[in-house]
Amino acid sequence: MPGPALDLSLALDVRSVPPGTTQRAHLVIEVSAALPEDERHERPPLALVFAIDVSASMWGQPMEQVVRSLERMVELLDPTDRVGIVSFSEGAEVVAELEQLDAPARRRLAGSLRRIDPEGGTDMESGLRTSRSALGPRVPAERRGILLLSDGDPTLGDRRPEALAEIAASFREDATVSTLGYGEEHNEDILRRIAVAGGGQYYYVRDPALCATELALAVGATGDAVAEGVSVDISPARGVDIIRIAGDVRVRKTMGAARVELPDLQPGEHASLIVEVAIEPGASASGAFDVVRARLAHRRPGAADVHVLERAIGIDVQAGEPERDPSARARVLVALAEEARSAARALADQSSFELAAALLRRAVDGMRAEADLEAEDGTPLGETIAQLAEEAEVLAKKPNPAAYRLFRKAQAGRAAAASRRAGASLAGPLSRRAMATVAGNLPRARLLVVQGNGPKDGYRLEGTTNTIGQTNQAQIRLEGKDVSREHCSIVGQDGRFWLTDLGGGSGTFVNGKKITAPAALKPGDVIGVGDVELKYEEER
Repeated sequence: MPGPALDLSLALDVRSVPPGTTQRAHLVIEVSAALPEDERHERPPLALVFAIDVSASMWGQPMEQVVRSLERMVELLDPTDRVGIVSFSEGAEVVAELEQLDAPARRRLAGSLRRIDPEGGTDMESGLRTSRSALGPRVPAERRGILLLSDGDPTLGDRRPEALAEIAASFREDATVSTLGYGEEHNEDILRRIAVAGGGQYYYVRDPALCATELALAVGATGDAVAEGVSVDISPARGVDIIRIAGDVRVRKTMGAARVELPDLQPGEHASLIVEVAIEPGASASGAFDVVRARLAHRRPGAADVHVLERAIGIDVQAGEPERDPSARARVLVALAEEARSAARALADQSSFELAAALLRRAVDGMRAEADLEAEDGTPLGETIAQLAEEAEVLAKKPNPAAYRLFRKAQAGRAAAASRRAGASLAGPLSRRAMATVAGNLPRARLLVVQGNGPKDGYRLEGTTNTIGQTNQAQIRLEGKDVSREHCSIVGQDGRFWLTDLGGGSGTFVNGKKITAPAALKPGDVIGVGDVELKYEEER
């Protein structure tokens, strides 16, 4: 039987506390997924149900692109995999029963997809419940998942975000639920909550033209997971209380302890938890003092056996000022930045943009007060500080409703992508195959610098996704006026490269015209990013 796929580590941002006091501290819990022991190891068969919103707003190009993308995903999967299709609008129905993908089954699925007609409202509750029923009884040694795609708000059934999240959570022992938000009108908050509760991921599909790319990411992540049913039990020692657990996670508390449910993980990925605790050693305490014991549980995909790993951490009780751990504290600040974003987003949703910007600036000032910026430059903490400062500037400009919707959804998509970024270069075999299939036969291409600073031979487009911006994580790093941290991206799909704006504020231009949807690049096109101009060229 294969051993555990995950590892567990603990750190505290405080190394020592004085006796007879109450000290607040933050526990950093890191869960990391190992690489496969053998790259040739076969993944378990996949049972996958696609739940497709077919409300009236999907009429035309949106539905055509979804159907084309689904057909490509079905062709990509193995004959041992099983696929079913559920559509939901004013209720839900099984469009194609779950069955193994032999040649006749693939033809039947394609025919079923072509017969879908958009209509009516959006009953997301029925879509979830019908998808679970369509999966049927669990088959041993099978990985199971639901991919729900929607372009709007739920209008029928139970529309409460917490209720829809609980439905997804109830499937967790049996199937993972991931969500894809389609277009500018979908509710990213609801779809993210469903994905978090279901152990999956949220993906942002800004435009129908790039649906296949995001769907390939979602299918690949579902099939390549190395751990499912991931949870961490946190048990504080005597004299220690859990104050709160930060982040977009599901938490259940009982008798002073807490259980946190984490998403399924792919090879090389990691998930972090930040737990604020109050430590109160007695007046006579000294030396080592136990703080927390953590218990990690998970299953290999398709397996019934649960693997368990335990770790404990303590602190020194000694007179004098508490001693800090700078490395752990930096990780805490990065995690807490997302809470500042959430609070600012709530204000901006009410059009209180100045208050939202001021809140983010205060968060930036607080982080800078703790950080040595020269030492932190280029690190996750330095990147987080710079990103928050940029977001404050965007909100201070009081974006119009359309620009704010794009900013908000881009922010949600960025946060979801960041949670997957650690393992992006280590993607499993299905993810690699899916992205290669969607990309097609891409030309060798590069961006030559027409205006601004950059290498004389320009930037070669590598892989299927190239982010352009000032962040150190960008594949094409630019410095210039009005260049955002993550300004735009170039995605390879269908044998050509597409340019899309990421909602950074100043916009992205092609041949002097601001783009509002992904633009297919052709040789000679000039891309405007702030005051930088790049010319797209293809090699013969």
